[in-house]
Amino acid sequence: MLGKLIKYEFRATARYYLPIFAAMILLGLVLLPIAAHFQGLEFFRRLFTGLYTLAIVILAVMTLVVTIRRFYTHLLKDEGYLMFTLPVTAGQNILGKLIPAVVWAVVSIVLCFVTLLPREIAEGGGIHLHLAGPDVAAGAAILLVCSIVTVILLIAGEILFFYLCMAIGQLFNEHKFLAAVVTFLILSVVFNIVGLTGARSAVIFGTGFVRDGGLESLLTWATAHSLSAGLIAGLAMVVISLIICLILFFITRWLLNRKLNLS
Repeated sequence: MLGKLIKYEFRATARYYLPIFAAMILLGLVLLPIAAHFQGLEFFRRLFTGLYTLAIVILAVMTLVVTIRRFYTHLLKDEGYLMFTLPVTAGQNILGKLIPAVVWAVVSIVLCFVTLLPREIAEGGGIHLHLAGPDVAAGAAILLVCSIVTVILLIAGEILFFYLCMAIGQLFNEHKFLAAVVTFLILSVVFNIVGLTGARSAVIFGTGFVRDGGLESLLTWATAHSLSAGLIAGLAMVVISLIICLILFFITRWLLNRKLNLS
């Protein structure tokens, strides 16, 4: 049933994304390279660049609006009564919205990268990578893969954070969406304070670590064991991001199961 929910969500949201994707491909991979290649088309190059930038802005805003609207309207408003009568769990309903939202966000990022990369290569003369030895290359590859997975998990975590705030807003009897917005602002401030406190503690610890000669020893070990260093650093990023996603998911699921107040 989860597969059917995901398939339905993709079909329902594709009409928002595909036209913008087509416009970005047309502008970034066809019109802009043509205008940049031929002299005398400076006006069109500026025009296409502005349109491409506008398309990126529209895509970013639309992704946020569609993500919030699909979850709030289909699970927390009147339509939620129907969704929760289906033979699916609250967790499946969340995943049915989350997975397509993450996929669209990732595709958007990849598309921006793909449409911008040819211009960067043309203007910068290409991309040059210098890797010293197979172990360093393997460690860098592992770190790159883990970084990509971490970015995907962070996107999922950001979306789940929106879901959590909207679910908390359902605990109020009136002005539920406004309560969700206020919840988002309060939790964002709290998390920022916690993050700054953690960063400050890390700086203090790092200063002492460097003063005691630990950084030099760590760099020496990482240089000698590039593969292990890349694996440890990459897995640490993935595990931390996954834990954050799981915490947000299970709290949201619990709220939908125990505290749901549709209206």
